[in-house]
Order: sequence, then C-alpha cells, then structure tokens
Amino acid sequence: MEKSNLREHLREIITKERYVQIEDIINKYAYLTEEECFIQGHKKAIKDLKQILEKVLLFVSI
Repeated sequence: MEKSNLREHLREIITKERYVQIEDIINKYAYLTEEECFIQGHKKAIKDLKQILEKVLLFVSI
C-alpha cells in the first residue's frame, strides 16, 4: 500500500484526534532517535580526538 493511501485509510478508521496523537508520538520518537545518534557520534568523535592527542603527546615526549 502506498504511503498516501495508508494515511487515508488510517484517517478513515482512526479519529482525527487520535491520528494527531499517534503522529506526534512518532515525530517525538524520530527526534529522540536522531538526537541519540548525534550524541553517540559526538562521544565517538571526542574519544577519537583523545586518542589522537595521546599519540601526539607520546610522540612529542620521545
């Protein structure tokens, strides 16, 4: 079933208020998932940067 047909079908069987609530929950979940991916990427970047700095400091101290 196409996305637009699925939406129309859902609107026929679910009240407008409930449909909006479901859509809101999905949007919040998508936002939180996106934010979690950003945080994990940020943590990995910091870890990689620390490793690079440790190697530079080790090289400089030799």
